[in-house]
Amino acid sequence: MRISCAGAVFSVLLFAVVAQAYNVQTTSNGASLAWTEFPVGYSISEEVDGGWIPIIEESFQAWEEAVGFDLVLYEGTTAATYSDATEDLDGENTVIWVDAEWDEGAAVIGLTYDRYDEETGEILEGDLTFNAVDYCWATDGDASCMDVADIATHEAGHFFGLDHSAVEEATMYADAVEGELNKADLHADDVDGIQSIYVPDESAGDGGGVGCAVTGRG
Repeated sequence: MRISCAGAVFSVLLFAVVAQAYNVQTTSNGASLAWTEFPVGYSISEEVDGGWIPIIEESFQAWEEAVGFDLVLYEGTTAATYSDATEDLDGENTVIWVDAEWDEGAAVIGLTYDRYDEETGEILEGDLTFNAVDYCWATDGDASCMDVADIATHEAGHFFGLDHSAVEEATMYADAVEGELNKADLHADDVDGIQSIYVPDESAGDGGGVGCAVTGRG
């Protein structure tokens, strides 16, 4: 079992692969990371503002709409902690905002830990963590804070196996700034990426480890 994650340095590497657009996370032998049984259950920390829960659910649903079937199932709140999310398999996929002792540095806004089978690429567990130590968070477009939907949709893409995109307008582009909103809506590049991992249902519309962090600019 391996863990796929990376820090702010990855945003620098993107400039060398501009022509490649979307990328998928892979194992050392080239297998793409992907979930294989659906829907995948996930929980949200009980410390998260209850008003954010529908927004987080919509962040996952944006990816589901691109493939036309249910990828995930929200299973309620959890008492899981940041240490649970960063350690080995605990049997729970969690979404957590960290407001004390963030380990990844101020440049990292959010980071997703995907545990996977090194041989097959099957994702076994995924935990989404968000930096509330160095950033404030909002749902109303506050230009001084990170937007919950914007960053949650990006991290959900990592949860499903996507890596960073070289397309600056894409949800999976590595950098973000306070007040940014565009990542909440998938770009065509994001749709191509998720459909390269999960074959779309015939009823789906076209829709609008390595590298699991979104970082700040400057």
